[in-house]
Amino acid sequence: MEATIDKEMLRKSLTQLVSTDPDFVGALLSEVNDLLKETKKQRLAKIIQEDFDEYGDVFKALA
Repeated sequence: MEATIDKEMLRKSLTQLVSTDPDFVGALLSEVNDLLKETKKQRLAKIIQEDFDEYGDVFKALA
């Protein structure tokens, strides 16, 4: 499910939420950071696998 979100409205809402519930915002940011790390790790693993698929014979010859 995707929804179009006005980024400026979201920014204002989060800023207000920091004032009222900073622990929630901290936990949310931590969760988002973890998701970003996992996405980056998956993207890197895909690139590495593509390289091994394409250059596997070369890597074996060099080893």
